[in-house]
Amino acid sequence: MMNKNTSLKAVVISAGLLVFVACKSGTNDKKSSGAMATMDASMAMSMDAAMPKPGPQHAMIQQNDGVWDAVIKMRPDPSAPEMVSKAMETRKTSAGGFWQVVEFSGDFMGTPFTGHGLNGYDPVKGKFVTYWVDSMNPIGAVYEGSYDAATNTMTTYASAPDPMRNNKVVYYKNVFQYHGNDAGTMTLSEIDLGVENKMLQIDYTRRK
Repeated sequence: MMNKNTSLKAVVISAGLLVFVACKSGTNDKKSSGAMATMDASMAMSMDAAMPKPGPQHAMIQQNDGVWDAVIKMRPDPSAPEMVSKAMETRKTSAGGFWQVVEFSGDFMGTPFTGHGLNGYDPVKGKFVTYWVDSMNPIGAVYEGSYDAATNTMTTYASAPDPMRNNKVVYYKNVFQYHGNDAGTMTLSEIDLGVENKMLQIDYTRRK
């Protein structure tokens, strides 16, 4: 049987061991937490490095951000006088710099018109792309094309059913020529049996 002194020593030793174990455990927990934090930071850096980044083509699109005044010119009938109306278009880069959101509002032949687009660049296809929907067609269109630095011109093509012509598939050519940094002309044509028929022209001027 242990005497009182022996029992007291045992209690003190046990308490000391518990404190030591607790301290060691706390130290290991701190080391573990520090290691996890370092690992998380390393993984975040690796993921960030692996994520796609906007390229020079996206930067070129972003240069067109702003509010643009538009003058629409169209001649539904070659023998009729040209019809002119005004509109406004806003362009704003979004989605991490990958896409430019376009909002267009005006009127065509006296009818209110709104359109919404997304301008971007597809690095897999190596093409500039525009996804377009508007208030005159329940079916959207996807334009794809290229930019010619020599003429400062973007040329894209699309095809979409036309509900006004019994959903006949119509082929479009869209040419946007920049006149400096704050002006440009867009020409939309329909391609029928290899022949281009101009549908409309829009002259753009960026607001200062």
